[in-house]
Amino acid sequence: MPAATNGPLLTIDVGASRHAISNDIYGVTIFWSSSTPASLQQFAAAIRLPVNRYGGDATTRYNWQVDSTNAGSDWYFMAGNGSSSSTPSASVDTIVDGNRVNGTKSIITAPIIDWITKASPWNCSYPDPPVANQVSLNGNPPYNPYVHLAGNVACGSGSNAAGYISDSNPGATDIPNTPAIQQAWVSHFVTKYGHGGSGGVPIYELDNEPNGWIAVHHDVRPQNIGYSELFTKSVNMARAIKAADPTALVLGPDDIPPADEGCNSGGVAGTCNNDGANQHGGTPLGLWYLQQFAAQSPRLLDYYAMHYPGACCFSNNGTIAAMITAIQRHKGWINSAYPGTKLAYDEWNRGTGNSFAVGLATADGLGVFGQQAVDLASFWGLGDPTYPSAYAFRMFRNYDGAGHGFGETSVSALTADATKLTVYAAQRNADNAVTIVVVNPTATAWTSAVSLANVSLQQPARTYQYASANPAAIVTGPTVVPSGSTLVVTFPANSITMIVQPSGGQSANSRRR
Repeated sequence: MPAATNGPLLTIDVGASRHAISNDIYGVTIFWSSSTPASLQQFAAAIRLPVNRYGGDATTRYNWQVDSTNAGSDWYFMAGNGSSSSTPSASVDTIVDGNRVNGTKSIITAPIIDWITKASPWNCSYPDPPVANQVSLNGNPPYNPYVHLAGNVACGSGSNAAGYISDSNPGATDIPNTPAIQQAWVSHFVTKYGHGGSGGVPIYELDNEPNGWIAVHHDVRPQNIGYSELFTKSVNMARAIKAADPTALVLGPDDIPPADEGCNSGGVAGTCNNDGANQHGGTPLGLWYLQQFAAQSPRLLDYYAMHYPGACCFSNNGTIAAMITAIQRHKGWINSAYPGTKLAYDEWNRGTGNSFAVGLATADGLGVFGQQAVDLASFWGLGDPTYPSAYAFRMFRNYDGAGHGFGETSVSALTADATKLTVYAAQRNADNAVTIVVVNPTATAWTSAVSLANVSLQQPARTYQYASANPAAIVTGPTVVPSGSTLVVTFPANSITMIVQPSGGQSANSRRR
């Protein structure tokens, strides 16, 4: 007789809601360098890391010719790399090289902002002296030293008691950016690695969070960016990229939430000044952006990409329901304005750091991306392979340490109470096994019936569990013998469980659908 249950019913229908899961949703942002711990490369190999993004605030001002960038307000507007001369693209080439070790595809950020870093010796936009009375300084004692500039000069925050400080001479630290500069960079990658469609760099993103420039890069970009300027900069760069590598894929606008809604969002200054939604009939920026690219021939935009789906007001912890709403909204825009465009969230997380709750939330995020047929995603903030978020990736990509993972075909998975258990299911191509990931975010262990339809249950199910009681490993759980078409499984408190149900394939009823 099946064990008693106290948890919500979980219902899996292998014949319903079937669609392919993109391998590229399991991407991560890792900046490979000579100081990268071997354990991180081992983690990338273990999860068969599909894509790795070179992106973030600092990549906006990167000048490949001098292999240097400006960190903007993230770090005292520091620029350069500390050398008197540099090998062009050296640090980014190291990232591409590190990706190629495991067959990982590279996403490279191509700046579209007006200015990029001028030189490789250390410098900064707001040196003190002469720029005095800044909110904070960095560079020399008694300030927390990062680098030491000549003449006992410290680098400042770029703000004072009155707010942002204007930079009257951006040419002192930067040079004008042009599509030709970035086209030459793409040509460099083609020369070194081949075309993107045949093993080279396959994806280029159009800068990073343009609606955040006014805060992060206010030294060179003190004005908001509007619809028309964003599109013009984007389409010109896309043309340059495709000219250098016609096989490369272009991703944009790569912006902050909820910038895609424009003025309708009620809080993103960048799209509410200059020309915003109020100048475009109330059309959200993302939809308008897709409409403009749809008018171009040949295709210049391959991915519509935003950051942190469902996360409002720059919080990284959007709810599952909000994630799904954002994804469905973006899919609707693509279908109406530019069919064939892929959907990406190339920067996302649901929290960072060594928190078990973040690990559980990460598992939900990966499950949602597969369930909702997102094409690409890249997790931001996974710098330590011992964190619970890393184990969430292992659960989907290598739960048993032998390379087995979540299936490639998503199937219907429903929970009777998502506050207690969330569930995601797929069928694996190689062996037809049904793989079910269940997340228990509560402090209570739940025993639930798992009902499976349209699949033949021929053998006992295997379980693998990652729980807060043992945060350093995925452990093999109990084997579960089916009772008819039902499994009864206990899900420990604060846990992720993988159920692997061997199968002879879909049932005859399912195949007739």
